[in-house]
Order: sequence, then C-alpha cells, then structure tokens
Amino acid sequence: YPEEISVKPGETQELEVSVISTGSPTGFYTIIANSSWIQPQTIKLKVEKFKSTSITLTIYPEKHHSILPGLYPIELLLYKEGTDIQKVKLIQVQILPFYEVSVSIDPIDIEVNPGDIGTFLVTIQNLGNMPDKYDIKLEAIDFGTLYKAIPTKIQDNWITLSNTSLSLNPGEFTSIKMNMTIPRNWQGMEAVSYT
Repeated sequence: YPEEISVKPGETQELEVSVISTGSPTGFYTIIANSSWIQPQTIKLKVEKFKSTSITLTIYPEKHHSILPGLYPIELLLYKEGTDIQKVKLIQVQILPFYEVSVSIDPIDIEVNPGDIGTFLVTIQNLGNMPDKYDIKLEAIDFGTLYKAIPTKIQDNWITLSNTSLSLNPGEFTSIKMNMTIPRNWQGMEAVSYT
C-alpha cells in the first residue's frame, strides 16, 4: 500500500493491505490501527504458508474544522497469534483543505411597521479547516404581483450592515447587525385580493 495517502475531511479513501507469509506455518494475524480514522480499526485474518491475504481498510477523517491540513502519521501494528512477532508499518495521511460556511439570521420572522427599523443579527461561522474571507451582500427577492408592495422588493438602500467583509479562522464565528429601514409609504406584504 502507499506510504502516503491524501483525503479530505468528510470523505473516504481506501487502503489495501497485504499480509504475506514468507515460510512460517499457516497462522492467524491481527492488524490494529492506532487511529479511529481507520475502519475497521482492528481486523483478524488467516494467512496460508507462502501465500498472501489482502484486506481493504477505509480512511475516514471526520468532517470538522479542527482537523487541519497537514501530514498525520498512522501506525498499523501486525501481531501473529501465539507468538511475540510484531511488525509496525507507518503511513502518512495527508489531510487536504476544505471550505464551508454557515449563515444564520435571528429573528427569522419579524414585523416592522412602515417608518420603523427592523434589526436582525446575522451570524457567520467558518466550518472549514482553512482561514477564509467572506464578502457579505444581500439580495432581496422580488415579490412580483403577490403583494401590493411598490416597489415589489426590498430596496438595497433600505438595508445597512455593520460589516460587509470578514476574515475567520477555522471554527471561528462572528455576528453582524443588519438594520432595515421601512419607508412610511410602503404597503409591505399585504396580500393582493382578486375579485
């Protein structure tokens, strides 16, 4: 199997391991990995004299911002039943970078009277394992003819953000304030009735 294998957190890679008998009688062997990223972590197999047996192990590092890019050594220990024979094989798992972000808004629903200001808290969290930068821009949905509102969508100049550019380390989060000023003459989301 390869001395080094690359994988992205949350994804899997297969690792084929062969145990070869070089002349000792048929025996039973146990392979133990010293990392929970390897599944199964413990496996037993039978190897006939002068033959080999292969197994496939799965490498699966959890998708989490704390698993940073880099090389991680993992040991595979081989024991032969009934003897003191022990062999250790070292492989290097190269963790690759990944990018992911979470955005939440509080409150989800709000009632704001014309002429008043609605305030929201927007929380952004870097779920990836690399530092990342975010430029924040809001785009309102056009209601079309569903409501009486004219204009038919919330205008960009009604909204102010306390920050529009963020840099976050893996796992880091921050919140910004979003204010929405509703004009006094806006009819808002009053449903159109047809007769």
